[in-house]
Amino acid sequence: MTKDRRNRAVRMLKCIILAVPAILLLLPVLMSDQKPQSDHYISRQISDTILPIVTLAPDSFLNTSDARALEELPGIGEVISQRMVETRQAIGGFDIPEDLLLVKGIGEKRLQEIIDYLWPQE
Repeated sequence: MTKDRRNRAVRMLKCIILAVPAILLLLPVLMSDQKPQSDHYISRQISDTILPIVTLAPDSFLNTSDARALEELPGIGEVISQRMVETRQAIGGFDIPEDLLLVKGIGEKRLQEIIDYLWPQE
């Protein structure tokens, strides 16, 4: 198997692994006619359309910036920005924002801060 094909297979597997927990959480809601009895449930109409996965273009900020530019992201300093560049080179670029979780020092909280910075909510 060529390196390019292996990288594509690894990326596809990562997407599947990231999607499974969300599907498992939504499955009972979608399969039942009742709303869950939780106080934390937010009622939203779910259409029959499939929501797209946010993907990053090869020329996106995260895929083209040098370590110095990446330091502008919230919670990212010199060390983590260098790790981001090294990880990006090792995996052939970030395909989805969640790929940043592969970088040592970036967890769920920091990832969400970066996502909010790059794509602010309206």
